[in-house]
Amino acid sequence: MPEKFSNELERVLARPDAEALAQHLDAYYSAYQKLSAGSEASKEELNRSEPIYRASLDDPEKAFAYAILAMANFDDEPFLYYVAAGPLEDCLRRASDDVTDRVFAEARRTPRFRWMLNGVYPHAIRSDVAQRIERELGGWGEECPAPPRPWV
Repeated sequence: MPEKFSNELERVLARPDAEALAQHLDAYYSAYQKLSAGSEASKEELNRSEPIYRASLDDPEKAFAYAILAMANFDDEPFLYYVAAGPLEDCLRRASDDVTDRVFAEARRTPRFRWMLNGVYPHAIRSDVAQRIERELGGWGEECPAPPRPWV
């Protein structure tokens, strides 16, 4: 019988690789901070965040997990949009119907995650998913600032 989770963060934290995912995300954030400040990220930071880039290319489930961890652990709005336009967007480009349904359920349940969807470019995801965002969630908003972190 499949496990039941009340939200996606519970699902992510139950993964056997949850600690590694968090470490990758910390390195991704560190590299992002340096790049956005006009500096170069270290080779170590880039290597430690490499699994995020790989997940964005071929593992929608893991890309979604990174987006959930970012939403739950970071308050840097530009970084959250960076994650939205990266791993989350890539997830929505390739996600199974099950993962897509979970994304929508989390967006309905968690205002901060729904806010993150504003960072996803509609033309970069599956057209049926973009249409569903319009139809079921009212499209992309301009809400600012980000809603508070859930589950703190």
